[in-house]
Amino acid sequence: MSVVRVTGETGETVPGVDVPSADVAEVDLLIERADLGPEVFTFIRAGDPIPAVLAPLPRHPHQRPEPEAAEPKPARRR
Repeated sequence: MSVVRVTGETGETVPGVDVPSADVAEVDLLIERADLGPEVFTFIRAGDPIPAVLAPLPRHPHQRPEPEAAEPKPARRR
């Protein structure tokens, strides 16, 4: 995890203040939430920050299901 250095209003670095930057999901993720129950996950979309409280939890890439082909509609009689 990288560290972001906090700066003051004039752009100077504030001494002794380091804030960890949030990890950003590179792909859609499912994060295991055993604290909420079995087989419970939190979804994080690719490009979104991963909250620090969830960062140490197990992660799994989420693959979106392929859309099912719609069945053709029967021809309408006129």
